Amino acid sequence: PTSVAFASGATAGVFGTLATYPFDVCRSAFAAQGLPGKVTSSSAASMRNEVGARILLNPPKSIASFYRSMVHRHGIRGMFSGISPAVAQIVPYMGINFALYDLYLRYDDKLNVGSSGIAGALAGGVSKFIVYPLDTVKKRMQAQTFFTTFTSSSVGPATSVVSVRYKGMVDCIVKIARDEGMPSFYKGLAPSVIKSMAATGFSFALFSTTKNFLESVHDSQIKD
Repeated sequence: PTSVAFASGATAGVFGTLATYPFDVCRSAFAAQGLPGKVTSSSAASMRNEVGARILLNPPKSIASFYRSMVHRHGIRGMFSGISPAVAQIVPYMGINFALYDLYLRYDDKLNVGSSGIAGALAGGVSKFIVYPLDTVKKRMQAQTFFTTFTSSSVGPATSVVSVRYKGMVDCIVKIARDEGMPSFYKGLAPSVIKSMAATGFSFALFSTTKNFLESVHDSQIKD
């Protein structure tokens, strides 16, 4: 049943996310790197215009140094910053992917490369669009652990910087909706949906093609 496909995909997604999440946090930290070394008043002022009053101090030089710094500053919990929205969004994302693909298989259990790719692309695009606000929340909660809050005493009165802190997933959702408006949940939606459609489409197309090929080889061996 389609419900079984949804539950199976969602379960696989949850365990996969939990197992690899510290690497996702690490990737986000490297992607958010700012100026290395000491932050001066002038550099802080220029960076403020670019990153919206959030400055990354002493960017990690390696994966090992990042993990040491994160555990020292935030404990093991820091490695799972934003895990709640990550799990909340992976359940419908993976579940919808596999459920929609299962529906397509009900119409044709021997999908060719083209139809498999289209089915996968549609499943990936629809599921990513639905869960994208939670993906935004996850990234916001991850990012707040990378940035240092500066006061006027540390960088000068003219370059005072205040970071937004989210206490949890619900708090993050409320603050984004209240302070920035609903469109902020969908920043970067287009490239994310396109990427999801391409990745899922190619994955399902190759999966279906490989599966059909191996089944045909197996059937021919049985006949021989």
